[in-house]
Amino acid sequence: MINNLKVYGVNRILTFSLIILFFVSLNNYLYFIISSLFFLFILIYFDLLKNLTNLNIKLFKLFPILFYIQQLISIFVNQNKSIFWDMQLFVFELNCQTQWNLHYTYKFTRETIECTSLGFGPFSKYIFGPFSRLYEVTLDPWNTSLIIFLVLFIIFTYLVLNKISNDLLFLNLLILFPPFLFLFETLNPDLIFLYFFLLLIRNIKSLDNNLYLFFLTVLTLFKIYTIAILFGELVYKFSNNQRSLKIFLVFLLNFAILFWYYTSLNLEIPNPISKVNTFGLLHDLNLLRSININYYILFLILLFTSLILLFSLRKRIYPLLFKSPTENWNKNDIYLTILFLFLLLFINYYSNYGYKFSLNILIFLVIAKYLKKRSLAFMLFVFSMIPIQYFVGTTLENNLSELVFFTFNKIAYYGYLFFILLLTFNIFQNRIK
Repeated sequence: MINNLKVYGVNRILTFSLIILFFVSLNNYLYFIISSLFFLFILIYFDLLKNLTNLNIKLFKLFPILFYIQQLISIFVNQNKSIFWDMQLFVFELNCQTQWNLHYTYKFTRETIECTSLGFGPFSKYIFGPFSRLYEVTLDPWNTSLIIFLVLFIIFTYLVLNKISNDLLFLNLLILFPPFLFLFETLNPDLIFLYFFLLLIRNIKSLDNNLYLFFLTVLTLFKIYTIAILFGELVYKFSNNQRSLKIFLVFLLNFAILFWYYTSLNLEIPNPISKVNTFGLLHDLNLLRSININYYILFLILLFTSLILLFSLRKRIYPLLFKSPTENWNKNDIYLTILFLFLLLFINYYSNYGYKFSLNILIFLVIAKYLKKRSLAFMLFVFSMIPIQYFVGTTLENNLSELVFFTFNKIAYYGYLFFILLLTFNIFQNRIK
């Protein structure tokens, strides 16, 4: 009886907290993130997700849907900033492939872009991969973006309401954190890629499906990192003393297309650099080198020293973060972990805009059940700190509060980078034995 009363009281507090959190999210995003972290830390530490009422479960599930609808309404009503700008730019640049004298003004802004200013012309290069050579359709960037958004949001609503289990309901707040909000506002095509990779979690045999491999190849014609999934599949097969001629041929085909495309046209992979809305090891190396070569050298020394220490102490550190050795994990989870590890190592080591960090949720979904509470809490902190543009604006002014956020951002990024490296060491150490 007493326990039932305690559970009832806790659930009433959770109900009240979720409502307060939603109203905070409407007014101040920074306070919402801080409050959400505190709220989620308590949920995880005291295992409060185990005895939720139906009302609280519904509140958790409705929260992200209402949050993003509110964000959308606010932008459409105020019309003080653009939205879906990456998708608008993407469609416009594809249009430039067929007619290079076009110009376009982003919706809700006065910012105008022209094909020629983006590098198009009579001798222009193909920007969006080999697919752009086949593209011969002109679409309205804004209306096309709206249609794509509606389709993706319907899928998002379905996933949130039906596919997140009760013990992972904290994800419904996690997907409101900066990388996901950034992805929502830009409507970058990476959102389509994220949905596509989620199918692997839903059905681990997807890579045996010829149709899935065909669409994976199509996606590789847009962005290079999808090839890491095929590489991960090959590594998994090889570590299990298995062979797959089909996967090898598809990987070889994708690699050959990308190699031909980038070498024949002498193109470089985009390499954005910013202190507030980008991330990546290569990004930080380039940034430090541009600032001071001595900082660059010192950073390399610290990095290699840290990697040596991590490798040396991996057997001591691993039990502090995980509940069980990887050899005791479910076979399917090991398979998915290897697939996503190579994808995420590729993404996290390069230089990318902050919305791409949202793809790291793939491995989080797979390994969350094996993480200790401190690791879950740390992962939440990581997603809250990359990128920091919603906390400091578009530029750093070097005041104390902004430097604190910048420091937290780097602690989160490199802590997470070492975390996935530790996981990689452990998995392959056990498979090589």
